[in-house]
Amino acid sequence: MDDEERSVLFLEEHIGTTFGVICEEYAIRDLKWMEQGDGYARAYATMIDAEDPTGDNLILLFPLFEITT
Repeated sequence: MDDEERSVLFLEEHIGTTFGVICEEYAIRDLKWMEQGDGYARAYATMIDAEDPTGDNLILLFPLFEITT
C-alpha cells in the first residue's frame, strides 16, 4: 500500500473516530496537508455548518501522518 492509499485510510479513520462527533454536525469544506519535516505530514480541515454556511471558523488538526516513500 502506498502513502496515498494509507493517507486516505488515515483520514477516514480519524474522521470516523477521533472527530466523529464533530463530523456528524459539520462538513469538511477544505482539506490540506502541511509537511512537518523528517518524513511527516499533517492534515488540517476547514469545517462548515450545513445549517449556517457563513460560520466557518472551525478547523480540525489531524495527528501526524508518517510518509514512508
